[in-house]
Amino acid sequence: MATVRERLHRLYFGDDAKARKFCYALICFDVVTIAVSLISPLGGQQPWMIALDLVIGALLSVEFLARLPGERTPRPDELRLPVVRLPIPLAAC
Repeated sequence: MATVRERLHRLYFGDDAKARKFCYALICFDVVTIAVSLISPLGGQQPWMIALDLVIGALLSVEFLARLPGERTPRPDELRLPVVRLPIPLAAC
């Protein structure tokens, strides 16, 4: 039985049908995230827009944290980079 780390690696870096579907789903999520980012100024401070921003921020954080164990050579020093750490508190705003 494969470990969680092995399964994540196969999903992110594999070339079978399941990995391709996973990558297509990530691409679709990225397109939706970009669309929401472009549309969000029109939504203003509506409660549904704030909730949507929080959900997208949480999903992006989960995706980032899921990718880390999937790496063959984990790079914990990446977490020290400001460009990585800055979005985490901003997602909570």
